[in-house]
Parts: sequence; C-alpha cells; structure tokens
Amino acid sequence: MRRNFCLRYTLCWKRLRRKFFSFSRSRYNPTDRQYCALCFREPNCKLRSLNVSKCLLGGLDAGCLGETVRKARNLDALRAAGASRPADVMPLVLALTEAPCLQLLDLSSPRLALDDHPSRLLCHALARNTTLKLLSLEGWTFRIEVSEILLLFMWLVKP
Repeated sequence: MRRNFCLRYTLCWKRLRRKFFSFSRSRYNPTDRQYCALCFREPNCKLRSLNVSKCLLGGLDAGCLGETVRKARNLDALRAAGASRPADVMPLVLALTEAPCLQLLDLSSPRLALDDHPSRLLCHALARNTTLKLLSLEGWTFRIEVSEILLLFMWLVKP
C-alpha cells in the first residue's frame, strides 16, 4: 500500500500496522492516514508534537488530521505549513474550536488566500479556543470585503 502521508518518517509503520491489524481486516479497511489518526487518538499515545510541514496533504488528509486534533489528548504542537489551498487548512482551523490541549499551531504558507467566509470561520474558531498560545499564519492573504469580519479580526488582535 502506498504511503502518501508524511507521518511515515515519524512513526514505525510496522508497529502501527500490527497494532491495528485486526481493525484493518474489518469492513472499514482504513487507509494509512486513518491508522495514524487512530493511534494519536488513543489515551496512552505519548505524541506531543507533530510536524507535517511541506507535506502534500490533500483534503482527506487535512480532514483526518483535523479530527485527530479534536480528539488527541496529548498533542501540544502541530506544524502544517505550506498549504496552497484553503480546503487544505480549513479542517485544522475548524478543529481549533474543540482542540483539548493544542498550544501551538503553525499554518504558515506564502501562497494561501482567504476570502470572507473562511476568514469568518477562522475568527470564530479562534474566539472559541481556550488553549492556543501561539498561532502562525505567516504569509496568508486575507481578502475581506465585509466590515463585520474586519471588526471581528480587530477584536481578536486587540491587546
């Protein structure tokens, strides 16, 4: 099976596959990214930091990673820099509303542009998050035409 997900450098796939082998033979037949997500969501998982920067994450990968951020109990830092489309980062942004312990999120990207609706979702997710201490959106371009969203941004960045 081809492993497109860049976590293959972080985890030992043989051990991970052995652990979920019985699950893979069930009717669900999860992919490699789902194996990772299942592992990270376990209460005894010791992974505290994950760096998938510059990996070619697609929409499914980002969605799976977003669900993992929602459920992982020990994940403190996530670096997912280098996305080129809003669809690749929005699952992670939306996961911020329920992230139980995430303190650092790096979504830096030199070529990412958000218009009104994704900007509004980002503002609402940041307003609801209570654990985040460092957020990096370096290189993002915001195209905001609705004054309400601009006011929301100003409220979020006000000291």
